[in-house]
Amino acid sequence: MYSSSTSKLVAGIAAIGGLLLIASVAVLAQDKAKTETIHATAMGQMRASGKTFSVTINIASYSTPAERGALRSPGPWGTT
Repeated sequence: MYSSSTSKLVAGIAAIGGLLLIASVAVLAQDKAKTETIHATAMGQMRASGKTFSVTINIASYSTPAERGALRSPGPWGTT
């Protein structure tokens, strides 16, 4: 039949495939409502020259493709 090296290779490939399947299920099962936080420091200009300010941006969710299309449309204000 098959040599032991071929059997070991097939078993190794099957094990790696199983691990990838388990990892992909774990990633898909994560809570999608998790927020993303960006911390930054901004430097002032003009009257606030030389001062630094801490900025925190919290992203709760991203726009869907339909929402992005609505944001890009000119709306009642004219063309962009």
